[in-house]
Formats: sequence, C-alpha cells, structure tokens
Amino acid sequence: MTSKKRPNPPVGNPDTVGQVDARVAAERCLKKRLRAVHRWLKRVRQDWEASPEPVHQLRVSTRRARVAVQLFAKLLSPNDLVWAERYLKRMRKKAGDARDWDVLLERVATPPLKQAISKKQRARLQMCLQDQRRLAQVPLHPETRKSKRQRFRAHSGRLLDHLAKSESTESPTLLELARAELRPLVESFFTQAAIGLASIEQIHQIRIAGKHVRYAMEVFTPAFPASFRAALYATFCELQEKLGAINDHATAMTRLASLLTTSDDKLQETLQTIIAAEQAAMDQRVERLRATWRPATLDEIANQFAAYLEM
Repeated sequence: MTSKKRPNPPVGNPDTVGQVDARVAAERCLKKRLRAVHRWLKRVRQDWEASPEPVHQLRVSTRRARVAVQLFAKLLSPNDLVWAERYLKRMRKKAGDARDWDVLLERVATPPLKQAISKKQRARLQMCLQDQRRLAQVPLHPETRKSKRQRFRAHSGRLLDHLAKSESTESPTLLELARAELRPLVESFFTQAAIGLASIEQIHQIRIAGKHVRYAMEVFTPAFPASFRAALYATFCELQEKLGAINDHATAMTRLASLLTTSDDKLQETLQTIIAAEQAAMDQRVERLRATWRPATLDEIANQFAAYLEM
C-alpha cells in the first residue's frame, strides 16, 4: 500500500498532537490498521489449523480497521468508504463466527466448565466443537487466497492515496474531529447506563454502547493528554470488561444451544450440563455487577468525559 509522504503526527505535547490535521492522523491510523488486516489474512491462510491466534487477530484487526474507517468517514471519498465498510464488515463477521468456536474450545478445557462434566464427556464435546470450528473456517478460505489478499492491498492503497491527495477544504484538527465523533457515542452510553441493569438485554445494550466509546477512545487517544488513557480509558475498560464477561457467557450459551439438535443423546446431556453451568456463572456475574453498579461512579466517569470533550 502506497501513499503520499506526510509527516507523522507529533508526540509528547498533547496540545500539539491535538492540533494536527485530522487527515494526517487518519492516514497514519488507517495505514497501520489496514496493513494489520493484510498481515493476518496471510497468517490465517498459513496457520489456522495449527493455532487459533491468527483467526483471533484477524477478527481484532478487521474490527479495529472498520472502527477507524467509520470515525474518519468524513475524510474519505464515498467510493472508498463504501468499499472499506462492506469488506471489513464481511470479514469481521466471518472471522467472528470462526473465533467463537475457538473460544468455546478454550472454555470447556478450563475451570469452571472443566469441572462440570467428566473427562469422557469433555472429549466428546471437544470433538463436536472441533467439527464446528472446521466448518466455520470454510467461508474464510476464499478470502485468504493470494489473489484476494492482493486485491485488498490494492484497494487499501487507493484509499490511502486518495486520502493523502484530497483537496477538500474541510480540514478539522484531530482534536476537533475527536470531540465531534466521541460526544454522541458518550451520550448514547450514559443514556443506556441510566436505564440500569434490569435485564440481560439491557446489559447487552449498555455493553454495545460502551464498546463504541472504547473503540473510539483507542483511535483518538493521541488527541488528548496522557491522563485520557492512563485514567479515563483504564477506568472505562474495567467497566467494559465486566460487561463483556457477561456477554461471553450469553454467546457461549447461544452457540452451545445451536448444537442441541444432535441425535446423540449423551452429547445432548453434556451440552445441557454445560449450558446450565454457563447460565449459573452468568447469573453470578450479573448479581455482582448489580451490587457494585453505582450512579455516583457513572457520574464521575461522565464528568471526566465532559472535561475532555467540553460537553
């Protein structure tokens, strides 16, 4: 991928960094994230059977690239934006489907699920999950061929070239763009958080809204002082991890429930046991979260955001 040479955004003084042209920051960010996608496409092609890590990293890299594309959308040409959105969304979905089975395989081999079933039951379940893993990899294979990777690299290069050569008069600073993009995401999160934790669905909605904020914070960290990451981002991530752990249980139950159509009675029994264990673990996490869900803590986080975003 080639692009017109521009100076890297300065580091050190946050005021200087925040005032850099958003296009310079966008080019630098997108170049790094699109290259990561290309690198992991190749690794998936080479190593998916040997290790779950390439598929995991492909999902992460496509998600991070898509977030950056969405946040810098105002700076991209319509054609580049449509291509990137469609491609990265499709690949994120395919990698995500495959990754879910890898995660399940890891979960049944570690406490507390490991203790929920016998060694023989676990071996039978792992064979079933391995089969599902292989099936889920099938849609990924065509996308990782050399010709497809080269096509992705060419499209990415054109996107970066167009971004570098754009003559649009609209040229916000990175800080201006960061505040404009973060404000509605932050407001949406606190609107959802104010509703509370009455149901699993509501917890899910809070997690989704928080996920969008977290990803945007990762993109726009260079626009803010070091305390933005050291304090606010760290606090927000801790909250998101609690919400994410609950979602992991829900995702595992959904995947396991999809296998209950099996005609193998013993496997059905094992699946039901594991689903019940996941349900119990999720219920415990939900109760712990509700016990520590303090409006005052949310207000403190909201005030920190307001200071950075001038809300």
